[in-house]
Amino acid sequence: MSLHLSLLVVALTAGASSGEVVRGPGPAQARLAEALADAESVDWVTTSGNTITFAIDRANEAYRIDVTTLHHQVVAVDIHFVGPQPAVHGQLSWLGREMTEVDAVQRLDIDDEGTVTVGTTDGRSYLVIPDRHDGNTAVEARWGAEWNNT
Repeated sequence: MSLHLSLLVVALTAGASSGEVVRGPGPAQARLAEALADAESVDWVTTSGNTITFAIDRANEAYRIDVTTLHHQVVAVDIHFVGPQPAVHGQLSWLGREMTEVDAVQRLDIDDEGTVTVGTTDGRSYLVIPDRHDGNTAVEARWGAEWNNT
């Protein structure tokens, strides 16, 4: 019994040390906004069911942020270290800059084509689109989110 319990503790400790896990809508929503804002590069986003994954880079290290949603509301965030990453500027890095101005990402909506819309607690919505390098991507993303919601 003691050996079984010790192995369980070791397994749980090993899993916890491999990444950061945040549960509960409030804390998870705030942590997602913070992680995106701290990213030097937001590389890509994918979806699978109620899980949305963001790939980010910070200080030449790659991370994956797995976000769990329930009825589109962010309820959990798991941040995993992937490994060293050369300095890159991902096509979604504009999103990180926008997140520096928000307290939390409340919602992640996925349309029929798999495009993600980020909804913040201050009422802003952003369609996650590649950077057009014209200085207007964030504005276009907000227009796109409004267009998708009509």
